[in-house]
Amino acid sequence: ALKTAASTENIVMLGPNGTIVAKKEFEAIQWFNAAVATRTLLTLIFDQETLATHTLCRPSHALCCQDRLSKPSLDIAKISDIIYCVQKRFGCTEMEISLLIVMTCADVARSFKSKGN
Repeated sequence: ALKTAASTENIVMLGPNGTIVAKKEFEAIQWFNAAVATRTLLTLIFDQETLATHTLCRPSHALCCQDRLSKPSLDIAKISDIIYCVQKRFGCTEMEISLLIVMTCADVARSFKSKGN
């Protein structure tokens, strides 16, 4: 039991779905604005290839971009926790954060293509 307690001291839970990041990495996030925080959290939770090949598509939202047919959706539980965390810190809307997530995926995909991956 002691080992479990020690290991939980080194992690931060982002939201109600239980998405975790290393406490050291979470404390290193530069909380200048929602865009910087969202992008950083995405790169802590998903690798570059996943961000390049996936997008955000929630059937309940109008936010389903053109890529929805060709790209699978990011893990919705993890995305919900990122949105929860950023909303708590900045008070912005879910739609604003969702747009930042879609833009981050598009930026990473462009970067991946330019590197020939």
